[in-house]
Amino acid sequence: MADEGSPNVEFEVGAYICPETRTEVALKQPRSLAFVRWPIVVEKCASCGKTHELQSTDVIHQPIYGRE
Repeated sequence: MADEGSPNVEFEVGAYICPETRTEVALKQPRSLAFVRWPIVVEKCASCGKTHELQSTDVIHQPIYGRE
């Protein structure tokens, strides 16, 4: 059980291109990439403020092994 005073940990699981502004936006989730359930619903986009539903193919992420 987590302490009430402990901070919420967010993982940067990648980035996506906002369909409204066409800018790259960091995607942060409470789980690491291995445990993310798809689709991800972004309630408020940091770029445009709208809601987006992202599939795994919409997310740009770093290579898992460093050289993919």
